[in-house]
Amino acid sequence: MPSSAPWNSPPNWPTPPPGWRPPPGWQPDPAWGPAPEGWRFTEGQGRSGDSPRRPFYRMKRVIIPSAILGLLVIGGAVNGNGASNDPGTATAVSTLTAAFTSGSPAPASSPATDAGDAKQAADAAKQAADAAKQAADAKQAADAAATKQAADAADAAKQAADAAAAKQTADAAAAAAKQAADAAAAKQAADAAATKQAVDAAAAKQAADAAAAKQAADAAAAKQAA
Repeated sequence: MPSSAPWNSPPNWPTPPPGWRPPPGWQPDPAWGPAPEGWRFTEGQGRSGDSPRRPFYRMKRVIIPSAILGLLVIGGAVNGNGASNDPGTATAVSTLTAAFTSGSPAPASSPATDAGDAKQAADAAKQAADAAKQAADAKQAADAAATKQAADAADAAKQAADAAAAKQTADAAAAAAKQAADAAAAKQAADAAATKQAVDAAAAKQAADAAAAKQAADAAAAKQAA
């Protein structure tokens, strides 16, 4: 490793003092966890390597120490100018920083490890693409179902409106027909009454005429007898 190359600490490790470089025989604290796969500790060094593990396992080992360190640093910054008022927090940060004073960087990875990691990354990307396609297909199916449901509801509403309009028209026609029938019946009754009245008047006139004729005949007979 070139002595002039600056040290590039992994994100899940504590931040070393400015200008710090690992002394001979230095080893990182095991509690920090392994460096991320492919991490370069300096510009002139090969990528770091550790035993092959599943990506999510490595991510968990990276995120958890980083989160703990971040909480410690943020807690110190909140309490004033990056220095914590809590003695325990200040001691933890100092201990993590001071731990850079012993050890050596992680060994370089092998081509087999790199190929395995590349395949894992490709598999993860394919799984993500498949999941995205499944989500898109599900959304398309849901949209189609919602569109059909809306169309069915619109058709049902139109059919109901048409049926109501047809019933209203039929009711109006029935009412008009009943009104016409009632008017015809009333006219028929009036005509029958008028006819009966005319027949009664004719019968009365006939009876009156008969009575007058009889009276005239009786008068003529009486005159002849006298």
